[in-house]
Amino acid sequence: MASKRDTDALFDGEMLAVEKLTRESDIQKACVRWARESCEAYARKFASPGNRSVPDYIFLRGGDTLYVEFKAPRKKPTEAQQNEHALIRAAGGTVYVIDNIAEFKRRFNEFFFLC
Repeated sequence: MASKRDTDALFDGEMLAVEKLTRESDIQKACVRWARESCEAYARKFASPGNRSVPDYIFLRGGDTLYVEFKAPRKKPTEAQQNEHALIRAAGGTVYVIDNIAEFKRRFNEFFFLC
């Protein structure tokens, strides 16, 4: 598990050995912290009782909403998660599956037009 110092180093833009952030929770924590502190985004854990397949987080900024499913590196969403993502997309929503911090920052900045 990455320590607070490790996620602080990553948050501050320092290079960090990739193997230190191999847990989904560590990637998620660093990404959410960056979105809140660097981009002033509203970020909330998404929980839907009785439906375990919803994306992990909802991000709002400037009137736009983004759903993000965090995964450990090279892990894929379950079939139930893929089905839920398809329903969200069919309703006009945007869902990203993210397994690393650099990809999160890139996609977040593209979606919200560079925070």
